[in-house]
Amino acid sequence: MIFNTMKTLFLAIALTSSVAGPALSHPEHDMVEEENPRLLALNSASYVVGRMVERNAIPASWGSIEPTSALLRQRNGADEWVVTFQNNGIADPAERTLYVMLTYSGVYIAANYTGQ
Repeated sequence: MIFNTMKTLFLAIALTSSVAGPALSHPEHDMVEEENPRLLALNSASYVVGRMVERNAIPASWGSIEPTSALLRQRNGADEWVVTFQNNGIADPAERTLYVMLTYSGVYIAANYTGQ
């Protein structure tokens, strides 16, 4: 029992160290700051799609779909992310591409099949 607990603790420490190490190394060459808004948008949009599936707003097959792109655009004078998901398992071609719009900081605005 103690061996399993210690083994789990050691594994958790090792994994934490392996993830934190690259993020802290070479800050002058690090692009994490530039990528964070995009990663935040991708993660937020995936969460939104998951919630839409839970609420039966879209077919369950969307729950396993990863985002294909995250583009930043200007709309009404503000930056807005448009994250795109492609689901070729949907019969209606007009509903195979789902767009999730988010603020620059990742707050949900809207989702639809047009991107508008």
